[in-house]
Amino acid sequence: DEAEVGAGTGSADDHKRDFLDDVHDDDVSLLDRAPLSVALTFPDFRYIENHRGVMFLAGDTDDLYYSLPDKPLSITKSLTLGGDSEQGRITGLVSWRGLLYVFKDDSIWALDGLTEQTFTAQPLVRGVGCVGGHSIVTTDNALYFLGDDGFYAFNGSTTELISRGVSPEVLGRPPGRDRQVFGVDDKENRSIIWAFATGTSTQNDSTLVFFYGNSK
Repeated sequence: DEAEVGAGTGSADDHKRDFLDDVHDDDVSLLDRAPLSVALTFPDFRYIENHRGVMFLAGDTDDLYYSLPDKPLSITKSLTLGGDSEQGRITGLVSWRGLLYVFKDDSIWALDGLTEQTFTAQPLVRGVGCVGGHSIVTTDNALYFLGDDGFYAFNGSTTELISRGVSPEVLGRPPGRDRQVFGVDDKENRSIIWAFATGTSTQNDSTLVFFYGNSK
């Protein structure tokens, strides 16, 4: 088949080009998808976040993969947050207030910059981390997440344990299901709702509601 394409200024005849192929119209499928132009051979990713045009991805290690700005499939490099003594696995990624916040199971980091040459990473909290990436909920003033010993609020620099009143229920959850704990922001009622499992349950059978609108 033959197609003509006009571009630029002037008449179409001045700029048209002919494209020829040997595929008949009847053989053209409307369902087939073109293959990806890149082959990704990286580990399975569990967390993904688009931060200011850069795609960040992480699995169950301390490696943070990233793309070129505005090219989400150009993932060729990674960086490691922390030295030899700070190799906790990444458990969540959140773009918030102009920075990428990287949650690990033992710390919280802030990453600034969008390229290899401009990246700067800073540990904000040590000793407290996130155990389930789907538990992270963003609001205008704070991030909320599940830590090893309860639910926390994070204001960008410090953390506060907010689930002391229900510690027995939270501490009695099966840790093996922490990845399945998830939370949502009920903006209308200014509250966070988490669903989690208790005891030996194999499903999220309990909910916890935190009214952040009532906090000072």
